[in-house]
Amino acid sequence: MTANRPASTGAEIADVLADWTTSFDGPLYERLAAALRGAIDRGELGPGTQLPPERALAVQLVVSRKTVLAAFDSLKADGWLSSRQGSGTWVTLPPGRRWTMGAVDSLASLSGILHASRGSLINMTTGHLEAAPLLRTILADLTGPEMERLLTSQNPEPLGIDSLRASIERQMRLEGVPAEKDTIIVTTGTQQALSLLASHYLRPGDLVIVEAATSLGALDAFRAVGSRVETIPDPPRGDGIDQLLRLASDRRPSLIYLIPTHNNVTGAVVGSLERRRIARFAEETGIPVIEDRSHSSVGFTSPLPPPLASFTSTAEMAVVDSMSKRAWSGLRVGWIVAPPSAIGPLGRAKSVADLGTPQLSQYVAQRTLDRAAEVDAERRDTAWRRLRLLSEELRTRLPEWEWEEPTGGLSLWIRLPGGNARQFAQHALRTGVAVLPGPLLSAGGHYADRIRVSYHLPEAELVEGAARLQRAWARYA
Repeated sequence: MTANRPASTGAEIADVLADWTTSFDGPLYERLAAALRGAIDRGELGPGTQLPPERALAVQLVVSRKTVLAAFDSLKADGWLSSRQGSGTWVTLPPGRRWTMGAVDSLASLSGILHASRGSLINMTTGHLEAAPLLRTILADLTGPEMERLLTSQNPEPLGIDSLRASIERQMRLEGVPAEKDTIIVTTGTQQALSLLASHYLRPGDLVIVEAATSLGALDAFRAVGSRVETIPDPPRGDGIDQLLRLASDRRPSLIYLIPTHNNVTGAVVGSLERRRIARFAEETGIPVIEDRSHSSVGFTSPLPPPLASFTSTAEMAVVDSMSKRAWSGLRVGWIVAPPSAIGPLGRAKSVADLGTPQLSQYVAQRTLDRAAEVDAERRDTAWRRLRLLSEELRTRLPEWEWEEPTGGLSLWIRLPGGNARQFAQHALRTGVAVLPGPLLSAGGHYADRIRVSYHLPEAELVEGAARLQRAWARYA
């Protein structure tokens, strides 16, 4: 939710408040008041924002109307809310307070998910991974002439150090991406890569077409530049590819964003025929396409279809990838394989952003990428064991839940047998486990009956997380 858009529904307010029941102390109404006050103070709820009726908000937050009324009364007494009979309740600011527009820290954003992953909460919202075992060996062996040259270097390299860009070129070519070192820009993770591309291709009001279920970080990046986002009804395979090409032909977007290999919500893989059609369409129309490959290395079947970028040499196509799923979420090194015409503007934007990704991290990434086959095998084995464990736990504890077994990625896309995913997510938070309701992963707010549950955690946490989900469902259903 953006800071300057009226929050007219209880669902939107529930997204902003995120894990409010576990983030504050005291009676329930005091926790709700504190969460609303924080959302206003951070700029997520601006002055004049109309709040939903108490009853509607109570339904979404799964509390009594009395709790909401008590929280509203407390905030009115302190000047954070105002109301008038027949006109509803809206946000105000106490004397001396100034509102800062644009802060984002809700569960409806990537930053809100990161904010929620603290304390005793078992966070199953996003695939934050511990270091792959081989990374420890690589870190223990950071020596040699190249390391010495790195430590004595005094010049920032905005596009990335040459040795890493050469390693990225080799790895991308092995995977089928037609990369050249001079068309590669190293970024501080996938999120910066998407933000740089969004700023390059989009202006306020421009249209982006994305898959029906897609990356929350990408949605953040596109919305941050003021673009409009539309979705295709189905994944771009089978009938979905016709829907994508028809919508893009009719609407002529400024950008298309796709995750064709292990979609980070559904785990879906787009087939070779569909990829070829997308590439040909991009060539014919000149519409830029971003291919996000950040989950492609975590897969359980082979062979995979060739990258989307391998089917074209003339389309305006950028490829995004990173080390976070491959090696460690704390290794914030990503990259863009960009069209030659975009390298200059993207490089200048990267220089403005941070002068360059930290060089020591780049050196670690290069050493790791040079052993990508070993690292990928370790990661796949770990992910597969955890997928099997969580699947077995959930099938035993919650046999009425349904999902398709993913062939890759780090999450289960679960259909609930009834109820509302947003409301259940609130129950889950109170039970000490965080999951993502489907509407947050869709630009159109679809999938009200779906939740995404990541299986990235160590085995003991997965078992406990499944137990908490079982307790939460028992209370909700």
